This record gives sequence, structure tokens and C-alpha cells, in this order.
Amino acid sequence: MLSLGDLTAELENELLDRYGLMLPSRVLWKVLGYPSSAAWRQSISRGSVPIPIFRLAGRSGYFALSRDVATWMAEARVNAVEKVNTKSELLL
Repeated sequence: MLSLGDLTAELENELLDRYGLMLPSRVLWKVLGYPSSAAWRQSISRGSVPIPIFRLAGRSGYFALSRDVATWMAEARVNAVEKVNTKSELLL
């Protein structure tokens, strides 16, 4: 199993290759697992987006760094595995 650092680096490299240093809103909502762009916009208005997002002068929508997205994805994956393992231990 990959360490958190290795998984983060692998995900970041994949995102960098595919999208570059920054991901725009049209990509972010899909990569972060929102079911629709409307759900993404609602998350923004509620302030519940799980990563730092920002606007750029002269550009529409929000952006996030590939690094931030990769870190969030890797941490979510590691935490999910830990929760499953914890539940399994409780059943024994």
C-alpha cells in the first residue's frame, strides 16, 4: 500500500499532467465528486468546499491548485481505509 506522501505525489502528477497547476471550476466539481455543477455552486455558497479555492482577475469561476486537490484526495483515501479497518476490528 502506498504511503500518504507517495499517494499524494502520484495523484498530483496525474492532475498536473492532465490539467496543469490549476484546475478550473468546470473540472473541480467532477474531480471532487460533486454530482453536478449546481451542487458545486451550492457548496461554494455554503462555504463547504473541502479545499482552498480562489478567483483570478479577468477569469470567470473558481480555481484550485492541483497540489491541494491531490492532498485532499489522498487524505480522504487514507482516512477511508482507516475507518474500514477500525470497523473490521470491532467486529472481531
